[in-house]
Amino acid sequence: MNSGYFKYKKPFILESEAVLDYLEIAYEIYRKLNDEKDNAISICYALTGDAHIAGYHEGAKKKQDGGMI
Repeated sequence: MNSGYFKYKKPFILESEAVLDYLEIAYEIYRKLNDEKDNAISICYALTGDAHIAGYHEGAKKKQDGGMI
C-alpha cells in the first residue's frame, strides 16, 4: 500500500461560489492499474474525516472489519 496527498495549490471555486484557498486530498493505493486502466476504484470518505479504507488508522484499538482484512 502506498499513500500520499494530492495538493492543488490554486483557489478552488465551489458550486456555491465559495472559494477554498487550496485543496489537500489524502489517498491510498493498493495495487497497480492494469493495461486498460479500468480497475481503479475511488472511494470518498468525506463525512468520516478518515482516509483509511482498509481499517482504522495506526494506533486504533480494532479494525472496522472485525479482523477480516
